[in-house]
Amino acid sequence: MVYKSSLLKKLFLTLFLSAVLLFLLYTAQLDKTASGFKSGVVPNLSAVPLVSSNIPFVQKFNIRENDLSRLDILISTYGRENNSNIEIELSDGKTSVFKKRFDAKQLKDNSYMKLEFEKLSSKNKDFMLTIRSDNSDPGKAIAVWETQDGELRFIPYVKISGAAYLNQLFERISLNNLPLINLYTLHALLFFLVYIISFINISFIGLIYENIADGHRKR
Repeated sequence: MVYKSSLLKKLFLTLFLSAVLLFLLYTAQLDKTASGFKSGVVPNLSAVPLVSSNIPFVQKFNIRENDLSRLDILISTYGRENNSNIEIELSDGKTSVFKKRFDAKQLKDNSYMKLEFEKLSSKNKDFMLTIRSDNSDPGKAIAVWETQDGELRFIPYVKISGAAYLNQLFERISLNNLPLINLYTLHALLFFLVYIISFINISFIGLIYENIADGHRKR
């Protein structure tokens, strides 16, 4: 009876832990590269200095999904510390939805400047990104990178739930590699895997606890 009680307790704890882990996994908010944009390396980029005497750098773009929440902009400092201010503004064509000023001294050469903001209603909407400086001279200016087509090198991200991310991942797997296994089967396999991992962890913790208890009893 003691063994059965212990086993039932272990199974219940495993089920509870699995439920918690799956809840956290499926409700997590993740950053996903917006459709139509690439996060990899883009060849043949050229630097465009942000000098105050120049007109602002303006980039228009369209977002297909909802919940735009982040922009990463590739910048260059020319390997030096630059004493200038950078202002970045995002608008939806009518109103400004995000604006921030940066001290160029904080930026690192050939790295992405990350802009995070509250989720926007962005599905099938056009946006305009404006980057300017009001006090930078040619010898103290940073630069943004643009492609051969004159497009700013930046990556927009949208927020997506863990459940939606897994659905998209499983759909790609089933379509490309496992056409005979449907979406529900892959979710069931994930549940089973989480349950097994939880059971192993609880068993291991229980074993450690029993060893510690035995050590105290022997004393």
